[in-house]
Amino acid sequence: MAPISLPLTPPPVSAYLFYLYPLSILSTGTSHLPWLYSSFGQLFRQPGGELKFYHHPHSTTHSTRDAYTTTCPCLDIQTLDQDLVARGPEGIVSFATRCLREAIYVQVDVDFYHIPRRPQYHRHHFLHEILLSGVDPARQAFEATGYGDTGRPATTWLAYEDLERGVATPRDDLLRDATANGRPELDWLRESLAGRPLLVLYRHRPHISCELDLHLLAEQLSDYLEARNSSERYRLLAPPASTLWGLDVYLYLEDILGNPSRCSDGLAIPFRVLWEHKTLMLSRVRWLRRHSEVRIDVEVAAILEQVAARLHSLRLVLLRWEETRRPEALRRCIELLREAREVEREALSKLLGEVERAAA
Repeated sequence: MAPISLPLTPPPVSAYLFYLYPLSILSTGTSHLPWLYSSFGQLFRQPGGELKFYHHPHSTTHSTRDAYTTTCPCLDIQTLDQDLVARGPEGIVSFATRCLREAIYVQVDVDFYHIPRRPQYHRHHFLHEILLSGVDPARQAFEATGYGDTGRPATTWLAYEDLERGVATPRDDLLRDATANGRPELDWLRESLAGRPLLVLYRHRPHISCELDLHLLAEQLSDYLEARNSSERYRLLAPPASTLWGLDVYLYLEDILGNPSRCSDGLAIPFRVLWEHKTLMLSRVRWLRRHSEVRIDVEVAAILEQVAARLHSLRLVLLRWEETRRPEALRRCIELLREAREVEREALSKLLGEVERAAA
């Protein structure tokens, strides 16, 4: 049986796996771009401390099933109770192989206790998602994508037997290890584990066309600039989140720079999300100039390029701070953050005006 390897392309947003996996599949083509550039314009601080994009009404929950929801018509997503497959007569290896042969990507919940080259390997239970995009029967292994040692996306070989062991851990063992040593059972943790282990199946449909939605884009840009709670608009679909939105997330980021211990995720992830928001906004402007009726002054792209460069510099300063712990490094980060916020406000206000005119 010949090996199978489905394509993946580095996406514009990869700070969390629920952005990385679906966008890596979609980014192998271009038909999704009108959808992408109509959304992913709003940011919020999720209750609990994480910085995230608001791109569908369920973005504010901690549910894994909701996290991997997407409204893009180019990607068909199905979810299954993983235990029904892993403990069923076919088994996870045969099921995943059959899916891949039908050009379906398979996202699997695995216990990193059983997965080699992971920090948790043979140390403690830890449930996490991996994406299977290929299989080689001769090697008895799958191509598995996740975050590597550097925190960047990486694809490695995962042996059949390691996958089978990784999906066999009872859910109670996972929860027990997560709350060991007196650690509290947090509400978000219970919400995240609810309905897991979970299989997520992706089928790319690049022949499906997407439409640019300028009204949605204007709505997101306006909400971002006014720090408006976008989730209030969709309260019939999901509970609204009373938290920081839009430009106000800069206040949260400035606060954690003043006291880094307040950020449970560390400093790298929230500032990566902020930087990815700016690089995606810059790509959006360049795409709109070429493929839409929105008349955007070249100055807007130049300003957004400066914002992205400032935030890239900020991330480099943070890396040096991780080594030196010198207070002046964090003070420099706060300066860069404040500069970026004001310059971004100017550029996005101009962009919003042009989008609204084109949408009228």
